[in-house]
Amino acid sequence: MKWFPDSFRSRLALAIGAMAVGVGLPFYVYLGHIYGQQLVQEREQSLHDLAESVAAVVSLNLGERLREISLLAPAEVSGGGAHGPGPDRAALDRLQTAYPTYAWIGVTDAEGVVKLATDGLLLGQTVAQRPWFSGGLRGPYLGDRHRAELLQSLLAPSSPEPLYFIDVAVPMPGAEGKPGGVLGAHLYWRWAADMMASIVPSKTARQQIDVFLVDRAGHISYPDRVSGADRVPPGLLEGVPQVLRDWSEGDAYLSVAMPVPEAWPASSLGWRVVVRQP
Repeated sequence: MKWFPDSFRSRLALAIGAMAVGVGLPFYVYLGHIYGQQLVQEREQSLHDLAESVAAVVSLNLGERLREISLLAPAEVSGGGAHGPGPDRAALDRLQTAYPTYAWIGVTDAEGVVKLATDGLLLGQTVAQRPWFSGGLRGPYLGDRHRAELLQSLLAPSSPEPLYFIDVAVPMPGAEGKPGGVLGAHLYWRWAADMMASIVPSKTARQQIDVFLVDRAGHISYPDRVSGADRVPPGLLEGVPQVLRDWSEGDAYLSVAMPVPEAWPASSLGWRVVVRQP
């Protein structure tokens, strides 16, 4: 059975067709590769912009909490000591009522004994061993996410879930320019969920984009539960801004990390915003 064309015209057509496939296919493959790279670069830039925006708002929000607490503390005058009275219980209660994410606000003396507090919690107890007290003696202080130590049994005695706080503290001026104590506050960690819900665009869920808050060591602080992962791939913390990484879930994601600008450089948190998309 003859299948190969025996006319010159047919052979020529077959040869031209073969040349077209031989030349055109690699060209189209090349174009597809270039187009794919362009799509990845555009997506990287989009995720980078989202991470940068979220990181900036997180920093601003932290700075606002620090300013709120600072405004309650009396000012220091050039001669040393405090100018005007310090905060009273009513002032602390008003701030807590206005911003319910404040779990506790209190004032200590220079030795760390609580002298004033919302709802009277921890009055007379010492907090001298708490990092927010020692940090607040030195200057404005922001503390990383941590489990409640003294307040768990008072604020949520029957809750099976541990409470998590972040801390804000400022020094209280005392005599001769020395700290007279610390004004400190604990914010419920749900502050992070409320903040992220307000700043992350709703379209990210439709686009399968995940947004995380990550601590200095790479552990995921927000959201509280992430399927199959409790920390980000180490490469994201090594200064690589846009990478493809295989997360512990086994899926490949385009992942972007952006440092959160420090709201108070002397009290560095080292947080990052990480954005990923399959």
